Amino acid sequence: MSNRSITTTAALEASPSALVESLFAGAEFGLALLDAELRLVRVNVAMARIDGVAVEDHPGKTMADVWPELADVPLQAARQALETGRAVRDLRLSYSSLDDDAERSFDCSYYPVAEAGEVVGVWATMRELTDERRARTQERRLAGELAEQRVIAEEVFARAPAGMLLLWGRELVVRAHNKKALEQLPDRGDLTGRRIGEAFPEMRTLAGQVPEAVRGRGESIHFEDFPLAFGGEHALEGDRYYTFTAVPVPGSDGQAGVLVVGQETTEAVRRRRALERELEEEHRIVTQLQVSLMPDRLPSVPGTDLAACFRPAGHGHEIGGDFVDVFPLGPECWMMVVGDVCGKGAEAAALTALARYTLRAAAIQAGAEPAKLLDQLNEAVVRQRDDARFLTAVCAFLEAGRNGDGGLRATLAVAGHPPPLKVSAGGDVTRVGGRGALIGVWETVPDLREEVVDLAPGERLVLYTDGVVEAGAPDPELGEEGLAEVLAATAGQTAAATVAAIEGAVISSASIPPRDDIAVLVVRPDPERDR
Repeated sequence: MSNRSITTTAALEASPSALVESLFAGAEFGLALLDAELRLVRVNVAMARIDGVAVEDHPGKTMADVWPELADVPLQAARQALETGRAVRDLRLSYSSLDDDAERSFDCSYYPVAEAGEVVGVWATMRELTDERRARTQERRLAGELAEQRVIAEEVFARAPAGMLLLWGRELVVRAHNKKALEQLPDRGDLTGRRIGEAFPEMRTLAGQVPEAVRGRGESIHFEDFPLAFGGEHALEGDRYYTFTAVPVPGSDGQAGVLVVGQETTEAVRRRRALERELEEEHRIVTQLQVSLMPDRLPSVPGTDLAACFRPAGHGHEIGGDFVDVFPLGPECWMMVVGDVCGKGAEAAALTALARYTLRAAAIQAGAEPAKLLDQLNEAVVRQRDDARFLTAVCAFLEAGRNGDGGLRATLAVAGHPPPLKVSAGGDVTRVGGRGALIGVWETVPDLREEVVDLAPGERLVLYTDGVVEAGAPDPELGEEGLAEVLAATAGQTAAATVAAIEGAVISSASIPPRDDIAVLVVRPDPERDR
């Protein structure tokens, strides 16, 4: 195939206005039009997503208004294009977001817009390099209009960072294409005037699906990492991968053609698969990460006998989501947390870390209360996570009792977690704290309430994850009744002895290693400990 540049003027004349609209709808990079005073005239949806300002709020604003973090460099480049009439290409910009301090990088170009030989404005393209997947998502959402339709349409088509094919009529004849499309497709000779299925037999099945949806119903279709059996030295197991959008091009009597905008993603797929293989081999690192998410040892709490245990599921090769934390809120108040994240692996570890450190950070704020902290954690999980993972948790404030007998008072809030158990000096077991709803599922946690539990000397409070009562599955589980029997049998014993008895019961109830992590925290008043 010849690599000569393809002249698109004749193709664009067929329906320049419609083609401009289609270019904006299908292009996968940010685009903005500025007037002679370098104020924004129009932007497309992708540009609005990049800068975080609504499309309709751009007109009349300067770049400094929408990009306060890095406006100086783009402004200089745009002014240079305006004053010299020459394009400023491939300008690389980086900045740290004010919201999350994460660095973002962009590739920007600025082109003069001429009318009757006079430069009347500048159009700018912006492509995010931070994350290829994120860039593709932003590129798909481009939409909008160009003020100078014909000139800008030709410029966009020729200089776009994504490949473009204009397919015309029912036979999907290649009417025009840009250089990027030639670079990303196998060399099959001159494409102009040929049916796409003839030039690329590997696309015949796909080409048969496109006309009905795109031309017939006027719908856009998006394909993500779509494999085509092109083969060749760059192929991955015989396939090359593409992410592209097919957009209808309207004509005077219906849908005249299809604009295909996209890019090859073979190397991205190759890297992703290599990363997946590497992650499968990293279970030892994952195990170490699990350890790092738990406190090294429990703190010494005055007037309190405190003990805990954590036992990973199976052989401990995969990170789980159970966690325990105890830390001071002040000289006379301590916070205790026991939680359980849905699932295992790196994603569970990330959510565990988010939960632990969000609670720690929120707890030091004035007016912190257990129920309020769990609600704040729910808000953080919903805001920062876009997967289906959730967690359960018990949050408790522990302080000295009010009776002056050396007892303790715990203020509890429970969110979707097994309720804590209060064990009397005689071994009677009572549920406390309620249930609440899961964290990370709803915008706010339903049925979240607090309960105050007073512990007299000799009484114990037991917090645990569901791996304790589900131990033994698929054989008969230990269950709440079995756990209550263990607690009754350890009446009067220390917190450490209680934890050891629970752990022993879990191990003995299963013929195979437990399928779920277990975490236990036991609290017992101990007036002998120095307050």
